[in-house]
Amino acid sequence: MMKKKPGTRYAVLIGLCGLLVLLACKPQRTSEAGTIQMKIEAPTQGLAMSVSTPIAAGATVLAAMQAMQQNDQIRFVSQDTANGVIVTSLAGLANTAQGPAWQYALNGQLASLGVADQVLSAGDQIRWCYLSYADRSQCGTVIDE
Repeated sequence: MMKKKPGTRYAVLIGLCGLLVLLACKPQRTSEAGTIQMKIEAPTQGLAMSVSTPIAAGATVLAAMQAMQQNDQIRFVSQDTANGVIVTSLAGLANTAQGPAWQYALNGQLASLGVADQVLSAGDQIRWCYLSYADRSQCGTVIDE
């Protein structure tokens, strides 16, 4: 009968443990929460488009927009500011100092949170409007400031 080396059992045991660790650390897919709809409007520039994307649970407006950009559905530029992340350009139209700028409404109400902070739910409707601040109520209901 052939004797096995004492280290062989330990090597097999260590190998199995390593395999279990690798399987346990395998990246998990994020669960899809549903789909959101985004409308982008700049009436004076003749722009009106609508896109949708699936979102993961806990996704923000910014995360949804980044996914849409990765899928070539939209193009946008954002900037980190002291007040949070803002969208400075969308669909080739950039914010202007004295004129129109991008503002968004969520489910008919002007957003009270920035794009990086607003968490989405399945079925949410986002409407981006290229308007002056004075005309913002054309995009959605103004929430008490």
